[in-house]
Amino acid sequence: MRQKTMILSLVLCLCLAAEGYSGGWDNSLIGARPAGMAAAFVGLANDANAIFYNPAGLSFTEATGELLICGKKYFPIHTYISPAGQKGTSENPASMLELFTYFRLNPKLSFGLGVYTPYAGGGIRWKKEEVGLDLEGDIGVVAFSPTFAYKISEFLSIGVNINGYYIVTHQKYGQGQSSFNAEETDFAVSYSGSIFLKPDRKWSFGLTYHGPSDVKLKGNSHVGELKADSETKFYLPFSLFFGIAYKFSQRLTIVGEYDFFRWSKLQSLKKYINFPDPLPDVNYEEKLGFTDSYYLKIGGEYDLCEKMAMQLGFSYDKGAVPNESLSLTNIDVDKINFTGGLTYRWGAYDLNVAGFISNGKEQTVPINENLSMSGSNFNLEARGILISVNRVF
Repeated sequence: MRQKTMILSLVLCLCLAAEGYSGGWDNSLIGARPAGMAAAFVGLANDANAIFYNPAGLSFTEATGELLICGKKYFPIHTYISPAGQKGTSENPASMLELFTYFRLNPKLSFGLGVYTPYAGGGIRWKKEEVGLDLEGDIGVVAFSPTFAYKISEFLSIGVNINGYYIVTHQKYGQGQSSFNAEETDFAVSYSGSIFLKPDRKWSFGLTYHGPSDVKLKGNSHVGELKADSETKFYLPFSLFFGIAYKFSQRLTIVGEYDFFRWSKLQSLKKYINFPDPLPDVNYEEKLGFTDSYYLKIGGEYDLCEKMAMQLGFSYDKGAVPNESLSLTNIDVDKINFTGGLTYRWGAYDLNVAGFISNGKEQTVPINENLSMSGSNFNLEARGILISVNRVF
């Protein structure tokens, strides 16, 4: 009887926790200098950050090589308000480090390498006294991206990444004998391809495709003291970015970008737990119901003097989670983001500092007896700072 009770408890935990892999801040700001311009960098792509945004841009950088190191700190705040008006918050800051480097092999071919975190930055931490249960969920994704860029002509180049993703996840629900704890990892692979067009000194255009990836996490799950092998499957969809840059004057550059994410392909998350005999195995599928999302970005960079530059940006982020799919572990609302940054140049080095404020639009789960969070309100806001140092060669 006790073992059957554990199995039933496990299924309940999965219903509540399985979506935790999507919890956290969407890490769409890569690099301090691009972040200051609202990350509208695909059409500019003129430093080592191009390895992520538009690898083809490496063919047109002024330097023949560069080393860039960036540290960032994010402060996401998830908010839940019950139909009765009780409020709970989940605050889980995240720190990340990024490295990008490239060098020109010959006048046409460049090679680069990026190590960065493309997904998630800070998971969820809900307190029982606020929301009725202890619930934690984290996902960390580190990308290793060997990169090649080839200059086809004086106006056009192409680029490609091979992206290896090392993924680590952790989930925890409850305490003691009724607790559920899972730790799983995977190494997944995808690719990116891009085009960079620079018809003259004033205009440049970029197009980048980040390919999809099937994720198959493996590890262990615990129900109380009972340990079992477990597996989780989900799908990271493709994204498509189009950017444009215009050098308005010798000092001022304006950038714009549209990013599209095919999140509607992520419709479910599948979990399998292999219990030791004589207990039955568990197969579970959580419906996510994601929808396609997009970013609209506009920004600019202004040279204050020979040694200093300023960046400003604004973006609108259309959330991928519809109201009826919102839950404690699945929060992604529409957001308006404001960014800004400063660059200081001395010799072969650049120091970049950027910050952002992200304001979410509170969303309500429709009143429906079939929805577990019916009538609840959710929101997600964030603050953050990024600092990078560049060394050009």
